[in-house]
Amino acid sequence: MPIITSPKVRQLQRTLYQKAKSDPKWRAWSLYGDMCRMDMLEEALRHITANNGAPGVDGMSLSAFRESAELREKFLHDLQSELKAKCYQPSPVRRVLIPKENGKMRPLGIPTVKDRVVQTAAVILLQPIFEADMSERSYAYRPRRNARQAMAQITSAILRGHTEILDADLSAYFDTIPHGRLMKLVARRVSDGTMLRLVKAWLRSPIVEGDNNGKTRSVPNKKGTPQGGVISPLLANLYLNDLDHAVPERTQNQAVMVRYADDFVICCRPGKGEQIQARTKRWLESRGLKLNQETSQAGQHPSETREDELPGLYDQLANQSAHKAKVSACRAIGEEPSELSRESERGIKPKHDMAGAKRSGGRT
Repeated sequence: MPIITSPKVRQLQRTLYQKAKSDPKWRAWSLYGDMCRMDMLEEALRHITANNGAPGVDGMSLSAFRESAELREKFLHDLQSELKAKCYQPSPVRRVLIPKENGKMRPLGIPTVKDRVVQTAAVILLQPIFEADMSERSYAYRPRRNARQAMAQITSAILRGHTEILDADLSAYFDTIPHGRLMKLVARRVSDGTMLRLVKAWLRSPIVEGDNNGKTRSVPNKKGTPQGGVISPLLANLYLNDLDHAVPERTQNQAVMVRYADDFVICCRPGKGEQIQARTKRWLESRGLKLNQETSQAGQHPSETREDELPGLYDQLANQSAHKAKVSACRAIGEEPSELSRESERGIKPKHDMAGAKRSGGRT
C-alpha cells in the first residue's frame, strides 16, 4: 500500500529526490530532525492505521487508535518526545510462520505499532533518496510500479529477440541479507549518523519466536531484514539495485533483467544464457545470497510464439505460487493483499506458460 503524504511532506520528498538525482555523490545529512516532525509522525500513524496489521510483541493493536483521537494524540506526543531526546529504542520483532505451498514455512517479522510508525516516517524520507538511484527494471515496492508492468517489460524483451530466459528467485532473501554490506549501501546516500544508527538498530532487533511447547524465546538477528517490517521492502530493493544495473551494463545489453522483489527474470540473446546465469550466480554468492535451486529455471522461449500470444505472460506472474503464498502471509498479519495477488489466489489461468517452454539449460 503506497504511503500517501500531504502536499507539505510531498514537497520535501520531491526536494530530496531532486538533490539525489542531480548529484550521484550527494548524501542526506539532516533527516532525523525531519523525521521527528509531528506532521511526519501523524502521516506515518495514519498510514499504518489504514493498512491494519497484527500486534507486535507488546500486544498493542491498531483498533484503539482508530477509535480514540485522544489516544492518538498522546501516543504521538510521547513518541516525539522519545525521538527528540534520542531515547527511542526498537522493540524485539514478533515472528510468525506462514505455511508455503511446498510444505515449508515462510517467516514473517511483525514490529510493534510504535516501531512501525517510526519506520514509516523514515521510509517517507529515505525512499525518494534511494528512488533516484533505482533501476527502471525493478517493479516491486516502488511508487507507481507493479507486477503487470514487469511482465510488459519481459514481453517486450522477448519480442526484441531476448528469448533465452533465466526465471529465478532467491533463497530466503529477506532473511539472508548481510547487515554490514547493506549498511554500506545505505551510507552511500545518508550521512546522518542518528538515522544510520536507527536503521542498524532495526536490523539488529531481536526476534521473539514460539516453540512447540507454547513458550517464547528471544534470539539475536545477525542477518536479514524481517519480512513484515515497514522499512524491509525498501532495504531489500536497495541491496539488489546494483545487480539490476549490472546485468544490462556488463553484458553490453545482451541481457534484460526484470525484477519484482526477490523474483527476477533475465532475458538473454540466444547463446548467452549459460554465461550470464553463471555470472549472476557468482555475483549473488559474493554478496551472501543464493539462487533458489528448486524454483529457478533456465529455458528457451519458443521463437515461433506470436505477438498476440505473449500478453498471457501477465497471467503467468499472477498465477505463481510465490504470490499465492504472499496472499496468505498478508492476511496472517492482518494486511490486505494486492489486487494482483487476489487474482492469483482465485486461480486465474495463464494463456501461455513460460515455465513450460522448451528447456535448454534445465534447472539451475
